Amino acid sequence: MNASSVRNCVNRRLLLIVVVVVVIVLFAWYSSNHEVLASNLFTETLSKEPDLESTAGINKTHITTVAVVYKKNSSILKSVNDEVNDSAIVQNHANIDATEDPGLELKRWESLQEERRKHLRNVCEQLNKTGDDHSHDFEKVAHNILVNKEYKLLYCYIAKAGSSNWRKVFMMLEGRGYKRPEDIPRKKIDYFHLPLLSDHLNQINIHDYHAFLFVKHPLDRLLSAWHNKFAERLFKNMIYVKKEIIKFTRFNGSNPATMDVGEIWFSEFLRYLTQSRHSSAHNEHWATYMEFCQPCRVPYEYIGKTENIVEESQFILNKTGAAAKVYFPRGRLLNPLHTSLTSDEIKSHWKTIPPGLFKATVDRYLNDFKVFGYPVPSSVEEYIGTLT
Repeated sequence: MNASSVRNCVNRRLLLIVVVVVVIVLFAWYSSNHEVLASNLFTETLSKEPDLESTAGINKTHITTVAVVYKKNSSILKSVNDEVNDSAIVQNHANIDATEDPGLELKRWESLQEERRKHLRNVCEQLNKTGDDHSHDFEKVAHNILVNKEYKLLYCYIAKAGSSNWRKVFMMLEGRGYKRPEDIPRKKIDYFHLPLLSDHLNQINIHDYHAFLFVKHPLDRLLSAWHNKFAERLFKNMIYVKKEIIKFTRFNGSNPATMDVGEIWFSEFLRYLTQSRHSSAHNEHWATYMEFCQPCRVPYEYIGKTENIVEESQFILNKTGAAAKVYFPRGRLLNPLHTSLTSDEIKSHWKTIPPGLFKATVDRYLNDFKVFGYPVPSSVEEYIGTLT
């Protein structure tokens, strides 16, 4: 092969390499711009102010746009999904039928809220007549209610009932420098001070505000609290509580020689809650709804339930106008208890509870069952039968 042929061969190979590089660059540019387009489109629709009159806060264009993006290019939506950390907005709206009238969904939700309020009023009237409405000092309860003046929100933050994600929402509404609620670290939720009703008692008329709370089946909440605070890991602020439980259940109130006694059994936890008079037996993570939020005294406009927390939370944000600024994060929704426990594990824990202790537990939270419309189980077997 002569020199000229060699040069031609090299030139052809160089040209081929250049063409390949150009193609790769163009493909990368094309893909990047399409993803940005989808992301911008999605972000723009989320930022639109809800049409509260015609669609009860769910903008029909918003729903249609997201649905079209989802149907036309699921891979693009997946990229957007990753960007917003599989948020509640994506979960709800990507699955909404674009032809469904949002107004019908609003009417269904408002009807449900009216039923819950009416039920609460009726039960509270009966409890008041029988003297079973154990309302506490209102100023004490005011320490348990978050305030947002911009959208006139009052939220009683019940632990183990979606309160962590709602705290993120309130932090976003306060404008603390985070772009998304998912960006807020857990430790910030625990230690960041949010405005409380107790800080504004002389400045706020609660009847001018949208008061709301979220509740969970009382027994589900108890198992969730025990598992999260004592079984999964022991939080620093629970070391003292663990010591008190061990003293009460194993040493007849005496201090043990060592705290190295293993984990606290679920039955010990329930026994402590139902029999001890120590203040830690009324910790906010397992305090009754009646004592923590005083539903018979505070005029709650919205009563949410964690069984449908994402949808109901978003409706509250839409209805109050706050959805223009924030969405409700999906968070950890592994099962109805929001824990890593399987259904069989949940049942196995309850099967260890003797009938007498189970009855005492139900009795302690009896008014919570009644006020929020949860069926009162007569036995462990009956309760387990309702679990899926």
